[in-house]
Order: sequence, then C-alpha cells, then structure tokens
Amino acid sequence: MRKDLPYMAVPLHASEDARKALADAGLREAAQAVKIAVEDPARPVDGTFERLAIPVTDIQAGFDLLRRKGIEALPGVMPFEVREPQERIAYDLFGEIAVLREGGATEAGDIVERHPRVRTVYLTRGIEGDLRTPDLVLLAGPDNPRSVVRESGFDIEVDVRNAYFSPRLAHERERVASMAAAGEVVLDMFCGVGPFSLHLARKGCTVRAVDLNPAAVALARTNAQRNGLADRIDVMEGDAAEVVPSMARDGLRADRVVMNHPTAAMDFLAAAAEVVDAGTIHLYILVVRDGLDAAIARARGPLSSRVVDLAPHLVRSVSPAEDQWCLDIALARRTR
Repeated sequence: MRKDLPYMAVPLHASEDARKALADAGLREAAQAVKIAVEDPARPVDGTFERLAIPVTDIQAGFDLLRRKGIEALPGVMPFEVREPQERIAYDLFGEIAVLREGGATEAGDIVERHPRVRTVYLTRGIEGDLRTPDLVLLAGPDNPRSVVRESGFDIEVDVRNAYFSPRLAHERERVASMAAAGEVVLDMFCGVGPFSLHLARKGCTVRAVDLNPAAVALARTNAQRNGLADRIDVMEGDAAEVVPSMARDGLRADRVVMNHPTAAMDFLAAAAEVVDAGTIHLYILVVRDGLDAAIARARGPLSSRVVDLAPHLVRSVSPAEDQWCLDIALARRTR
C-alpha cells in the first residue's frame, strides 16, 4: 500500500546516524526509506544529488531533532510503500541481537534478512519482577543474550535476558546529559547497565549509581571500565529504598537525580528528595492518556513546597493508551 508521508532527506553518509536518531526518538514511520534525487543549483552538470528520504511521523519534530544532531535535512512529503499494520514488526536492536515484541519464526527470519549483523532473535513477553528482567523466548540463532550496543560513542555491554536496557532512550539520555554541568554530583537511582551514568560521567559529573539487580550492577561496572569512566562512576548493589536514605544520612548531597523506573519511581520520590539540597530530579513515569495532570499532582505531594519548577517532557508512546513522560523537577534548597 502506498501512502503520502512526510520525510527527511539526508546525505547518504549521514543516513545511518539519522535513521538511528529518528528511531530512538520514536519519529520513524513504518515505511522503507528510499534514495531520491534532490535538485542542487550548485551542480551545473545534472543539477541533482542523491539523498536518503527517511519517512517520519512528525516533520517538524524530525527536522528539529536532526538539526540538533548536526545532520543536514531537507523536509518533504511523497508516496512511500507502507506495510499493512498486521505486517509490521515491532522490535528493538541490541547490537547483534533483535528482540521482537510480537511475532514468531517468520518475523524472526524477516529481521535477519533486513539486518545481516543480527545473529540471535528473541520474542519478549514483558518485563518481570523487581529486577526488571525480560521474559524471552528464543526464535532464531544461538541462545546468547549478551551483546555490545554502540550508543553516542559508548560501547555498552548488555544482557537482554538478565538486565534492563532500552535502546529507545538514547536520545533521552543525551537530553538529560545536556542539562548537566561538569562538577555536578549525580545519583542514578535505578541505573540498569549504566547508560545514564555513562552520559553524565562523560559530561564531567561524579555519579553514584544504584541497582537491585546484581547482573545489571556487574554490567554497569564493566561499562564504566570499558569506556574509561570508572573513576567517575561508583556503582552500588542494593534496594534504593534502603540505600538512598542511608546515603542521605551519610551526607550525600546530589545536584541531580535520575529515576528511570517508570513503573515504580514515584514511590521513591521522597527518598530522592532527601539527597537533593538544591537541584533537579528527572522522574520517569508511565501515564495513561489524559492522566498527566493527576500524575504531576501526585509527584508534587512528597516534595511539599520545595518545587521551583516542574517541566513535563514526553519521552515516547508506549501503547495506544499510555505514554512515558519525564518530569524534570527543580527543587529549592531545604530549610533547616
């Protein structure tokens, strides 16, 4: 089926970076990118040059994103071949591993055909338990859940079966790091394999990272080491409900707290506020459509009158009924 869609036409040499940035931000439309000839008055011979037209869901958001990334893009609208909804494959790539959110052996074969680097394909049946581990079924290839993901110049080792990591949050991690300043002390409360910690440490922050999952903690330490940031990232295994209050009693004062646990972070907000004297909390939550105002009111509760500013940022759509948001909450200094 052909359908008129907005697109971003980018130089071929920047096409992979552009596709990844758009996909991470949830702006890629479910249609195949195509090469097109674009008019170029500076070329007197044939007057054209080749670009890759990448279909997007929002033309202005796509243009703004690529401009921030330093990628030249020409917007437009044209017909694309669109997969029928029932034929679309929802999946994430983790280096040499693909994880499908629906489908079976046929869809796994399709993914391997599209991505020659992929050696293993799993189907996920959701995230389970306090350790946030995926319930996976092997569809194709060797049963080896470990891989290395390249993100923003980092090599991030992941274990898709035993530790939480989302490649869809790459742009969000860059956004949070862009708000931080060198010299800040940051608490990464649910660090997983450490991607937020890496971005913030590279910015010059000192990071204290916590996670309940021992497999995630081991990988977070490995990733800090392999990216040359072990001197700025201290990873602790434990329950944030116990560890963070203990850190506060021991005198930890953070300029910034990252709470990337959308299904449970709200319950830890009071503990996070205890380590922030004057600074910012990035609270990740899942919100049903039209439920943002209620979520904001709930977040304000444990923070009393300390909220100086609260800015909601839409991270991505999770389902037709639910979105992931980040509440960037600026807190005033505590009165003693």
